[in-house]
Formats: sequence, C-alpha cells, structure tokens
Amino acid sequence: MEIYTASIRSLAASYYSPEQIAAWAPVPPDATRWQERLSHLHTIVAESDGVLAGFASYTHDGYLDFLFTHPTFARRGVATSLYQRVESALRAASAPKVTTHSSFAARSILHRRRVFGFHWPRHRGISRSLNVTSRSS
Repeated sequence: MEIYTASIRSLAASYYSPEQIAAWAPVPPDATRWQERLSHLHTIVAESDGVLAGFASYTHDGYLDFLFTHPTFARRGVATSLYQRVESALRAASAPKVTTHSSFAARSILHRRRVFGFHWPRHRGISRSLNVTSRSS
C-alpha cells in the first residue's frame, strides 16, 4: 500500500488534481479493500537491498491491474523488470495478450519510451499482444 500511495502522490501528481489524487490514493489506505482486491490477483514484488522497490499484480487471463514503483526507485528499470516477469508468467499461462487501464502518468511514460509495445485504441484500456514477435524500442 505504501508503494502505491507514494507512487501516485509523487509520480502521478502533476497529471491529476489534488482531489483526484486524494480519491485515488487515500490516506490512510483502506486495508480491507486492498486485501479484497489483491486476493484475486497474482503479485510480484521487486526488492533492492531488502527494501521493496515496486510491485505488479495481474490475472492469468492477461489483465495487468497494478504496476507501481516507489518514487525512490523510479527510472531505474524496476517497472520494466516487473513487467517482463509478468509477461513471462502470462506467456506460460497461454494468455493471448496483456491489457490494462493506464493512468496518464504511466501512459505518458509507456508511450514516450515505447517500453512494452502497448498501443492505445480509442477506448480507455490499452493492450499488448503476446503474439507480437517484434517490439518497438
């Protein structure tokens, strides 16, 4: 919960109003809601010297629900590493694609760097086919 809240309140703050940030990442977080939401997801964490640096949570049918990096570890490849691990797990589970609903902050980074090969159709969600053999860099 700390990574999620810190990431939103720091890394996404320039994209959203204070009211939107407060609604998205309330302080204190609702632990019961977190337990319910995470109970249906597979979660991978990244650590650096014993400190949690980020996490990703997904379903085996290919929905990436969370991909967050603590601001201290931003722009150090944590999200990329987590995503690659998620993608490997989804390939093993025979998921045909990865979909997500991305924040403006994440969408901006993904689009600018084209890190994961996602495309943005006209609807809010974004997806990436796991059958694509080449990836834009």
